[in-house]
Amino acid sequence: MQRVKLSPNFYLDELVCPEMYQHFGEKARWFIRPEAIRILQHLRDRFRIMTINNWSQYGTVSAEMYLAFDSAIALKYFTQSGLRPWFITIDGKQLLNPVGAQFSQHKFGSAFDPKFTNATPAEVRLDIIKHFASTYKPLGLTTIEANTKGWLHFDCRNTNLNELFIVYP
Repeated sequence: MQRVKLSPNFYLDELVCPEMYQHFGEKARWFIRPEAIRILQHLRDRFRIMTINNWSQYGTVSAEMYLAFDSAIALKYFTQSGLRPWFITIDGKQLLNPVGAQFSQHKFGSAFDPKFTNATPAEVRLDIIKHFASTYKPLGLTTIEANTKGWLHFDCRNTNLNELFIVYP
């Protein structure tokens, strides 16, 4: 697989699920909001080592991976932390993707769930809150989720707000 570079430190396969990459190839970039890429690049510059999706390091994804989203293997093998498909095919049947909310911002290319090596999600959330007006808002970040344990959820949905929108799942 030839990797498609989207920014100084990000490749397309890190940001999309394998099905989208296999079906659309480098055109899968069309489905990712540009501000999300800028936010991710800033987070990587600031906090260094982080993972979005790592499926390309492990090869083919089985349909069972979708159903085992909360299993131990799914905790190390990420396919759904970036752009997610609306539908998946299991046993020849097309089904709504069971991962996340029905209208998840991930399905619109505006949400990502980075996992950090050198910082906790709480530390990154605090940085976003502290520097929202000066750094993150100009990049296009609008929303974060509170209380995620192993990752930071952010998105750049249109909120029409001047302040950070914090979602409490």
